[in-house]
Amino acid sequence: IEYSVYGTLAKEKFENSSTKITFVLFTNGEISASSEQRKTEAYISADKIDADIIFLDYPDGCLTVDKHSVGKASCIIRQLKPDTVYLPHWDDTHQDHVAVSRIGMASCRWVDSVYLCEMPHTGYGFQPDTYVNITDFIEDKRDALLCHSSQRGKPCLDVDGVLWMARNHGYKLGYKDNYFEAFETLRRVTW
Repeated sequence: IEYSVYGTLAKEKFENSSTKITFVLFTNGEISASSEQRKTEAYISADKIDADIIFLDYPDGCLTVDKHSVGKASCIIRQLKPDTVYLPHWDDTHQDHVAVSRIGMASCRWVDSVYLCEMPHTGYGFQPDTYVNITDFIEDKRDALLCHSSQRGKPCLDVDGVLWMARNHGYKLGYKDNYFEAFETLRRVTW
């Protein structure tokens, strides 16, 4: 979340304080740190933008797309009734990200706006068509990334690298010195 969409969520919350944001975390990330530490880090980050968190507590590295996981996610979608959902992109080398993407696609059939996010391991199949300028919220993104102290040292989650990528999107779009998060639209219905 912090890597791919946090700046966009911070911007949305700033522009509309009544926006309700909920992080749904399928696993607790216990392979790289204790479940308690990873949950604490997530709570600290979520609190910065007044987001709620739902932990589904699936074992890290073992998430599968099946009737149980899709049913659980579908139940949450029906309960929350979100206007917009952000999912990891399906072309990812992290098996849990791929599973969340597939589970989310099946569960969000009736959500008006569904976007696929760029993740640390996203492959060449990611074709962004939507960019959100997060320049005014880049420090919020940095602060949120730094909440995850157990993840420091992982090359794919290097804070400077994540910020460089957001700035590089701006450069490629012709907006030098601006930061953007990139998304691929899966579904967008406008009323």
